[in-house]
Amino acid sequence: MTRETDEFIPLRDRTKFANEKKADVFVSIHANSIEGNKKKDATRGYKVYFLSEAKNEEDKLAAMRENAVIQLEEHAQQHYGNVQNILIDMVGNEYLRESQDLSITIDEVFNSSLGKIEKLNLGIGQANFWVLNGTFMPSVLIEVGFISNPREEKTLKDESFQTTMASAICDAILQFKKKMESAR
Repeated sequence: MTRETDEFIPLRDRTKFANEKKADVFVSIHANSIEGNKKKDATRGYKVYFLSEAKNEEDKLAAMRENAVIQLEEHAQQHYGNVQNILIDMVGNEYLRESQDLSITIDEVFNSSLGKIEKLNLGIGQANFWVLNGTFMPSVLIEVGFISNPREEKTLKDESFQTTMASAICDAILQFKKKMESAR
């Protein structure tokens, strides 16, 4: 966990924290939102992403919305140097397959245990999310639902549903761990 309170932590600090703790997996949990009155009520569902080049326009837009928060950070204009970018790409590629497998496992567990929130499209996507860049472990971003959809917002606020969601994430990580250990 990167925080105990509802405070903003810069994206790079989240990754840095996970790397310094030598975490086995990195899971970034988000609530999605969409603009527009007609779309708000109709758009709903969870989706799990891993870091890779986006394969469709929807995933590109999701990453752009999430990455926009970088403008709120103190050092928004700082960028990695060329050598550091190459190293980050190499590390990201090393964990690409595991990140994809973790995404699939989370999606499967969610599909069987989250009756109140449906899957958004295919449930698994890939895009270049800042928060996943530079992790030295399998990493995923989970959009747990749409807070812009009044029904899903109510569900996401419900403590029993939050417990169900947390348990589903935990179960998926444990299944992923077991799968990785048996592959060794």
